[in-house]
Amino acid sequence: MLSIIPAALFLVMLVAIAVVDLRRRKIYNWEIGVLVVIWLVWATFVIVPEVSQGAGFIGAASVPFPITGVSMVESLMAALLFGGGSLMLTLVFEFLSGRFAFGGGDIKLLFACGLFLGIEGEAIALLIACATCALCGVVVSRMRRQPAKDDSGGEQAKVSSAVKGGGASLSISLPFGPFISIGCIVSLMLLLF
Repeated sequence: MLSIIPAALFLVMLVAIAVVDLRRRKIYNWEIGVLVVIWLVWATFVIVPEVSQGAGFIGAASVPFPITGVSMVESLMAALLFGGGSLMLTLVFEFLSGRFAFGGGDIKLLFACGLFLGIEGEAIALLIACATCALCGVVVSRMRRQPAKDDSGGEQAKVSSAVKGGGASLSISLPFGPFISIGCIVSLMLLLF
C-alpha cells in the first residue's frame, strides 16, 4: 500500500509542473529535483530489502518497482534514452535550423519521467504529448484566425501574421511541459491498469 505514495507524489508534481509551465513558460530545476528525489527514495525502499535478502545490488536493480512494474535498470535506461535523446535531437535541430526547438526544462522533465515510467511508458507518454500538443496547436491557430469584432463594429484579425512571398504565415508557441505531464499521467494510468 505504501508504494502508491511515490506514484501519487509523481502525479501531484506533474500537475504542479504543468500549471507553472502554463503560467510562466518555465520548468524549474527544483521541480525536477523533487521528482528525482521521490524516485530515489522509492528505489531505495525497493532495493534495500532485496539486497538484504541476498539478491545483491545487480539483482535488486532488476526487481520491478511496485505499481509500475519497471525495474531500476529500465528506469535509468529510459531516463537516459528520452532525456539524452531529446537533448541530442534539440541540439542538432537548433544547429541546422538556427531556430529554438525545445526548452531545457522539457528535456529534464522527460529525463525525470523516464525514471518513473520506463521505456515503454515514456514512449507512450511522449506519443500522447506530441499528439495532444499538435491537436492543441491546430485548435489555437484556428481560433486565432477567427475575426473578432472591434469596438467600432468592424472585423479585426486576432492574429498578426508576417507576409512572406505573398502568403501569410501563422506562428504560435505552446509550452510543452503540460503536454508531457498529460502524456505521463495517461501512461501511468495505463501502467496501473
